[in-house]
Amino acid sequence: MKERHMKKISIIILCLLVFLGAGLGVYFYSQKGKLAVEDVLAEGPLAYIHFSDIQKNLKEIAASPVWQSLSGLNYDRLLSSGQISQEQREFIESAKARFMDVTTHPLFQKVFGQEVALAVYPADIDLISLSSMDISSLAGFMEKALSSIVLIARIPPDVQMAELFTGVVRQYGADVTTETLDYRKQKIHIIHFQSLNMKVAYVRVKDLLILGVGEKAARMSLDVLGKDKPALTGDPLFKQARTAFIDAGGMTGYWNLEKFFALLKEQASAFTSLASQEKGTERLDDPVQDVLDANAGFKTGSFSVKLGALTRLQTAIFFNRQEMSADVARFYDTCAPVENKTILFVPKETIGYHWGTCLDLGFFWKQIKKEIARIEDQSEKYTAQDRLDAVEEFLGLKIEEDLLPAIGNEFGGFLTGIQSGGMFPIPKLLLFLKVEDKNTIDDLLANVTENPFFVLKEDTYAGIPIRYMSLPFGEDLQPAYAYVDNYLLVSINRPLLKEAMDTRQDKSRSLLASESFRSVHDGGTDKNINIQFFKTDDLLQQLEETFGWANNWVSTTDKSKLAFKAGAEKRLADTKNGVPLQEGELKDMQVRVDALDKQIAELGAQGLPKDDKEKELQSLKEEMDNKQKDLVAAREQVAELEEVIQGYEKHTKDAAQRQMLLDDLVYPLFKGLRSIKAVGAQTTVDEGSMRTTVLFKTGE
Repeated sequence: MKERHMKKISIIILCLLVFLGAGLGVYFYSQKGKLAVEDVLAEGPLAYIHFSDIQKNLKEIAASPVWQSLSGLNYDRLLSSGQISQEQREFIESAKARFMDVTTHPLFQKVFGQEVALAVYPADIDLISLSSMDISSLAGFMEKALSSIVLIARIPPDVQMAELFTGVVRQYGADVTTETLDYRKQKIHIIHFQSLNMKVAYVRVKDLLILGVGEKAARMSLDVLGKDKPALTGDPLFKQARTAFIDAGGMTGYWNLEKFFALLKEQASAFTSLASQEKGTERLDDPVQDVLDANAGFKTGSFSVKLGALTRLQTAIFFNRQEMSADVARFYDTCAPVENKTILFVPKETIGYHWGTCLDLGFFWKQIKKEIARIEDQSEKYTAQDRLDAVEEFLGLKIEEDLLPAIGNEFGGFLTGIQSGGMFPIPKLLLFLKVEDKNTIDDLLANVTENPFFVLKEDTYAGIPIRYMSLPFGEDLQPAYAYVDNYLLVSINRPLLKEAMDTRQDKSRSLLASESFRSVHDGGTDKNINIQFFKTDDLLQQLEETFGWANNWVSTTDKSKLAFKAGAEKRLADTKNGVPLQEGELKDMQVRVDALDKQIAELGAQGLPKDDKEKELQSLKEEMDNKQKDLVAAREQVAELEEVIQGYEKHTKDAAQRQMLLDDLVYPLFKGLRSIKAVGAQTTVDEGSMRTTVLFKTGE
């Protein structure tokens, strides 16, 4: 009985193993037969972008708080307040509707819901010919240019492309014709849009749809599959760039910088050749040549993105230093990755931090002098050197010989908050700079801060001297500087300097102990060339409070202006009411003048004395002139008061619009963006590449 029972168990296990083996066999066979997009694309594209898990990623984006805040904006109120135009509102609403319609459309979900790639190849076109091209030739030019773009989508087995495109043909009616072309045992389907004089062709290979303008894209991919053209997977530059892609990234991209700038130079040379026939020059214009020189040696660029609770973005630039210009190569030599020691004095509560090693002031100074020499006007009384001598005299040292060698190449700063409870917001900001020669920097600071109105005082904290400027606003607004290790620390907030010194003595108080920082940084002290960190939720919260403070401050001034407006309106009413009275008085005076004129004429005719009447008339006319002047002044005052009141009304309207802008646009956007809890970035460089990683930590 027991043996029979064991035999049944053995049979069941054997069956399970057979089924498991069959399942694995089917899986591996299907994976083996699955074509990668890069296997059907030819090598040598200028640019390439690839999307995967499209439907899933779009749903995540649509459900994100940032997108929800954008979707929930009250565009009607913004339109009525004049913050956006009708055209902008229609564009936004159309973009939202199209995004939702496209992403939920069955055609999109079937054809473009899984995996899509777009490759752009160099087009054999002559841009100069555009200037002399007629309308009939333009369509051919555009088709030739667009034919270098290849679109590939992975589609489910049940999708019948012929049925899908039949709908397109029916929609356009007789304007569209179709045909098929046999090429390498595959059928290329061609749709001809007669009115546009343009053809769109596609071919299906297994589960890949290859689409392009004209037949070029389909033919090129079939040639790759037929081994007559090398595939993108074998492209040396693409293989190099691919090493920087994120595994299973939702979006990846590649840019052939070497080929792009070669084509740019080719087109620029063609334009220069054309211009030389008129101007007699054979060299590229300086700005164009400068751009080409600055980008010599750069090979490729790449990026990749992976969405999730911790969204990762990686970028990379690959180059050959031997092919670079001397200035650019020097910049990358200076930009060497080093251990980050500044983070040890950055407090744990920091909400914004930057550190970098690429401050090559010698390079920038050389470029500034070069530009000054290029644009200098020799007719001016004082030359650039005269002005430079004056600056050096003020500083008390030579820039090239003394100052530049004294400054290192590390710089940065951190922000621990924005204090908005006082008279005005005060950022708790500290900047730092690597120093190679403290004595020279001390001499510079002594010369610059020598001022009879603001005397620097000195304090000692933790054995370190702090020099500061005493202002009547308390310690929170006391510009100060000190040295920590080999770094010059400068802040408008003296207590922040002390906090940095305390942090330097206790690693557990530094940013390295911050959970937010660690969530977006693998290593804060590793060798890099720069590091950034933002505690986004707290930073945006404090920015919102600062905006609120500014709005309240402006609102207070608005109340004062409203009081002035009320007073102006009362004066306007009184002045307007007085004008008719003055006009009536002038009319009465004119009647009296006419009567006196008549009396004087009658007295003269009778030979009677008229001196008294003439004096009375003269006095009345003088009174009338003064009254006329008062009336003119009153009318002018009415116009002035109306203009003043109109200005107050506009300001009142602006205040309402400002409040609406904050309530309906800025604050909702901040609320959505606060779902991103932290952002961290770090960049490193080696002999042949510069790579950056950016992490976005979103809320749970």
